[in-house]
Amino acid sequence: MLDTYEYAQRLQKDGAFTEQQARLLAQERLALEEHIMTRSDLANLVTKQDLSQALSQLELKLTLRMGAMQIAAIGILVAAMKLLIA
Repeated sequence: MLDTYEYAQRLQKDGAFTEQQARLLAQERLALEEHIMTRSDLANLVTKQDLSQALSQLELKLTLRMGAMQIAAIGILVAAMKLLIA
């Protein structure tokens, strides 16, 4: 984290900037640093491959559940038909 006071003091020290200019530059630099990605930010990004793998896993789970529901529905129909025929 940037120490804006110290940074502004260093800018003023050489006489290149006035106090007001140095403060403004320090504040703007701090605002910019908040928007810069760090290595840890990059490591936490989700890639297209990660999303594709997650989607494939969800598709498989959905297919298995739909199959189980169809088997259960067929079982219920068979049982109902046996009751009606008997």
